[in-house]
Amino acid sequence: MAKSKKHRLTLHPEIDHTILAIASHEKGYHLAWTLNHALGMHLVREGEYRITQKKHQAVQTFPLFRWNDQTRMLSYHLVANRSETGILVARLKNIDFFLHIAPQPDESFLTELYSKINALPVIITTFRIAPEEHPRLAEMVFE
Repeated sequence: MAKSKKHRLTLHPEIDHTILAIASHEKGYHLAWTLNHALGMHLVREGEYRITQKKHQAVQTFPLFRWNDQTRMLSYHLVANRSETGILVARLKNIDFFLHIAPQPDESFLTELYSKINALPVIITTFRIAPEEHPRLAEMVFE
């Protein structure tokens, strides 16, 4: 009897979002207020973003602000990189927040948004992150 071959199908879902890394010394609520005021957003605190660490089965929580822009059909999630329970993305420990935008906006809108955020006095720096390079960011799911 011939041995049967096993084939594995690995699915890599298409990433349909953008993540901006934001460095700022402000607290989450003040940064959200600043973005709302300067950019016409309506970010509102919506509990915590929760993840479970596989090694220790410990739950980590991070402040989460959300806004669904009905005009552009975009969803914004501002998530802190630090909390009392740890760091969301340890490789980016100098980053304070991540702005998750879904679905992927067009490049001209993204460039304009990036420039406006970077020009705010409370922002140290902002840059775009490739989610596939950081597994925790690629796996971010918001309901």
